[in-house]
Amino acid sequence: MTRNKFTLILLAVVIIVTAITALVCTVSADEPDGSTPEKITAFISGCGYTVSSPVTKQITIPDTFSEVYENYNSLQKEQGFDLSRHKGKSAVSYTFGVIGYKDQNGNTDPDVQIHIIVCDGKIVAADIASTRLDGFMEAVRK
Repeated sequence: MTRNKFTLILLAVVIIVTAITALVCTVSADEPDGSTPEKITAFISGCGYTVSSPVTKQITIPDTFSEVYENYNSLQKEQGFDLSRHKGKSAVSYTFGVIGYKDQNGNTDPDVQIHIIVCDGKIVAADIASTRLDGFMEAVRK
């Protein structure tokens, strides 16, 4: 194989891997596969985070959204999700600790979690948040 062919093949592989990685965590109307904890973790990894094992609990997405849920759903819509399509449905909430999260000063913050809501085997909501009093909540997908 010539050096030019090798370079072209290597470049093609890099482009394909980059495209696949971008697709895992891009904003779209599609709800990612959340049928297993491994697929949920792969989604989170595609967004650039490393997480611990999750804590899970059964929830029901309310039929009518309070102001808190409306605000949360606004955050979800920013990243391609829409909880209003799942009102009244049973779901599973996954809470993961984020490993090695760095705050704005570059310090590791152990109080950061990622929350994922799965309904009918699909990820329908995701956020990253600090549990501190002065914490934050933002979209996992940017």
